[in-house]
Amino acid sequence: MASAPATRYIRAMPILAADLGGTKLATAAFSTRGELLARASVALDGRAGNAVATLMIEQLAALAGELPQTDRLDTVGVSVPGIYRADRGTVWAPNIPGWEDFPLRDALGDALPHVRVSIDSDRAAYILGESWCGAAAGARDAIFLAVGTGIGAGILVDGRVLRGHGDVAGAIGWLALERPYTPAWAQCGCFEHQASGPGLVRVARELNGVHPRRSRKVGAAHRHSAGPVRGEHAGARRGIVRGGEDGCRSMKQRAVFAVACLGMLAFGVVLTTLGAVLPSIITRFGIDKAEAGTLFLMMTFGILASTVVVGPIADARGFKGT
Repeated sequence: MASAPATRYIRAMPILAADLGGTKLATAAFSTRGELLARASVALDGRAGNAVATLMIEQLAALAGELPQTDRLDTVGVSVPGIYRADRGTVWAPNIPGWEDFPLRDALGDALPHVRVSIDSDRAAYILGESWCGAAAGARDAIFLAVGTGIGAGILVDGRVLRGHGDVAGAIGWLALERPYTPAWAQCGCFEHQASGPGLVRVARELNGVHPRRSRKVGAAHRHSAGPVRGEHAGARRGIVRGGEDGCRSMKQRAVFAVACLGMLAFGVVLTTLGAVLPSIITRFGIDKAEAGTLFLMMTFGILASTVVVGPIADARGFKGT
């Protein structure tokens, strides 16, 4: 009897990934099953234009050098902030100088001629990664919300990434929250300017009026001064302390405002997700349209109950009238 042919096990090639942010570049190597093999991170340190692309190429090459010699690299995936224009292979990244229309695909293609390079927005990468082997694995409708140097949302609807016109879907950092429009929002958008990581620090400094280190030193000098303080110096110090107190109060107000915006955003995400998955719920559970409408009605009752319970607390302990 002829023996069965031997089974050959082919080793899967590793995949290199680069995640470009507004302040740092993270690189990693993964197996085709999503297992992390190696990773590294480096700060951009003010790099701009071609220098950022050069740094990315150097980091990918260094990471590839850490892999076993038997692992031949053939695929690189890159996520970028802002918008990736797939038709031209260029990137618009407002947080990186010189990247208004940077030709990243050509830069990587020239440096990695025998490697397949795939580039996409970080919003798409977020949700694709989670749906591959993360918290959204197996889900067909999901949203990933990221708050860091920027603010973005990766949206998955019926198993596909929602991109919108010009691939701007999920670029929620540009949501308009206040009027009138100010030039400070031109680079990153109103929501991102106030509620991102650097945005919160920026708003705090603007409200405080002085650098945080300086305010701490002034406060310490005021607390430890010996004896009464008289004359113009006393008035100056009282003014600084009073300004600091007003700044802290204003910072609390802005912090509450930012949290409220994030809460409303979360509510919008839930509402959008419910609307997207409602047809699947109707089909899967065999409910009619009247029963499906009850789901939205219960959400309205939840808002009403929250208003009755939380409203008096907010009036008593919030910033109403200040």
